[in-house]
Amino acid sequence: MIADIYGKISKSGSNLSETLEDKLTGDIFGAFRYISANMLLIPFFRKAYWINPKTNKKETLYLDFSGEPKMIFWPRKYAGIEPDIEILFNQQTKMFVEVKYKSGLSGDDNINEITDINNSNNQLIRQIRVLSRDTFYNQKILVYLTEDGSYPYEIMDRVSTITLNGNVLSKVRIYWLSWHNLTSIAQNLLHINLSICKRRLVEDIVMYCQRKSFHLYEYYNPMRSVSWKYIDKLNMSQKTSPYSFKYCCQYSLFNTDIFKQSAINISKYPTLKPWRFCNE
Repeated sequence: MIADIYGKISKSGSNLSETLEDKLTGDIFGAFRYISANMLLIPFFRKAYWINPKTNKKETLYLDFSGEPKMIFWPRKYAGIEPDIEILFNQQTKMFVEVKYKSGLSGDDNINEITDINNSNNQLIRQIRVLSRDTFYNQKILVYLTEDGSYPYEIMDRVSTITLNGNVLSKVRIYWLSWHNLTSIAQNLLHINLSICKRRLVEDIVMYCQRKSFHLYEYYNPMRSVSWKYIDKLNMSQKTSPYSFKYCCQYSLFNTDIFKQSAINISKYPTLKPWRFCNE
């Protein structure tokens, strides 16, 4: 309904599809407005994080907020950009949310050319530039919300490096958040006392997430090193991979098929079956 109200869906419905990210944005964040932010919206954003490409340290998004934020869909008041959502948390924090679902950035730079913060055409950096010029809010945040199952190092490292070099990261923080986090957060709400209307809303969100295949992945900290082993089928000797767990996969063992395939894809060892994982 929200996407339709804001003109993101044509009157004929010709641009409607299962992958329309504007519809996904309106459906989910529109539903968020009907339940306390501290029950769903804030816990969801607290799953967002950023990994500093220079120090390799993980920084989780911290939001200390009570009350209900102001949510603006597809604001058109900024020259050259249109964030999917602008969220204002009192007079302290201003947030842009850039939503992606089965699509890439609408603008990017040539990775073979040296780019700085002022001339970058990268969609995320353009939004960071606009946020950095705001002098009213103390905390300015850009959340890059995607369906990726693990941290998108290539995009996030490139954006982070440019903003670090441009001394903008002290003014604006960028974090990555996965749609997959939403399912478990919504399901946890079903274990507490809710009014009939709120329960129906949360149940709808859970079913919507399941329809979109936002599975219940539990993420390991990407900085945690967990080695894995396999048994060489030819001589039945046990070997330890030189790759740490973070380079193999960031899914939990609940999704073993994806976990194993991701590890196999990057391994240099020719014989991998049968094999097993273990923590050391």
